[in-house]
Amino acid sequence: MAANFEALDYRDPRKALEEFVLNLREFLNELVKEQHSPAGEPLFWPQLTEDLVAAWSAESERFAPISKQARELKDGTLRDHGLEGAALKLKLGVVDFWHRRYRIVGKTALRRLIEALNDLLKSYLAAIGANEALAEIKDFIRNCLLD
Repeated sequence: MAANFEALDYRDPRKALEEFVLNLREFLNELVKEQHSPAGEPLFWPQLTEDLVAAWSAESERFAPISKQARELKDGTLRDHGLEGAALKLKLGVVDFWHRRYRIVGKTALRRLIEALNDLLKSYLAAIGANEALAEIKDFIRNCLLD
């Protein structure tokens, strides 16, 4: 299954957030497994890939349980964290925009995409009261990227 951020519907914020986390996991999985952009560019420093793959294998399963917590979010919590209405629509739209750009132009759009994913993920993790360990694995993937 390929990550698809385009299909996320902000009008159902709990479902959109749950699917966002699962799509994020799938996208990061694609990066780590394929190690090349859609344009064929290598993504990671070769000397870091073995540890990256091992860390991702250990951490990737943590996304599913975290995603399910979206179902329990109260309306006020969604509002307080900018995870509903126009704010969520913008955040999802930015993620989708950079994801589509990445699919077209490759690596030049990847850092912007990861920044957008990071911003939304951190808002979500704060809303569910989770620690940022999930965001950190994504950060380490970003830090393994070639310049």
